[in-house]
Amino acid sequence: MLQNHDGSECWEFSAGGGFSGSPAVVRDRVILASDDGVVWCFGHDAIEK
Repeated sequence: MLQNHDGSECWEFSAGGGFSGSPAVVRDRVILASDDGVVWCFGHDAIEK
């Protein structure tokens, strides 16, 4: 995740696999599926699997 004001990295995540699709943005969440079939939901304070 990058800071919108300067592009610096503010957060990093390792899913253990790749992502080949585009993420969906819903309200304050980013939702995406990894190549191994896991759907990830990233929010301001938590990661849901």
